[in-house]
Amino acid sequence: TEVLMRGHSNDPVESKRYLGTIASSGKHLLGLINDILDLSKVEAGKIEIETLPCPAHQIVQEVVKVMGVKAKEKNISLEFVALDSMPELVLTDAGKIRQILTNLVGNSIKFTESGVVKLSTRYKLQKNKSRLIIEVSDTGIGMTQEQAEAVFKPFVQADSSITRRFGGTGLGLTISKRFAEALGGDIT
Repeated sequence: TEVLMRGHSNDPVESKRYLGTIASSGKHLLGLINDILDLSKVEAGKIEIETLPCPAHQIVQEVVKVMGVKAKEKNISLEFVALDSMPELVLTDAGKIRQILTNLVGNSIKFTESGVVKLSTRYKLQKNKSRLIIEVSDTGIGMTQEQAEAVFKPFVQADSSITRRFGGTGLGLTISKRFAEALGGDIT
């Protein structure tokens, strides 16, 4: 920003590169701020759940469409498979489901160098409670059992080499798990 403000760059290509860096940094900071605000709400017990009839399959397909761009950039296949039929509408918080799926699929894409990220849905109808089951699998780097148990803690990633190599804050899975629990579910 300072280089552009001082007028040191008269080259439109170089100026565009600087603007790209500014935009990218701004998005990263906004994401970080939003994650910290979400975590603060979660820890203060102030999660607001808005349970309304939602088209769950449409939400999943929207996330796949949006995240498909990131997958394509890495030459990774992003697939969606509906394993069971599902009611047209389910009672849940569409925004929280969208955020959970975006975090999970985003992590899978981030940690997968080649291959496929697969999102599948199932619907279990039980006596008093129905369950929407969403599975995200990938051909990524994988985790040990110890790493898998730690990734739901705030600011924790599998290990420090992961942070250096892939970036991130270690908040997405913590927030997603807490949102899932607030919706009466879980992430495992």
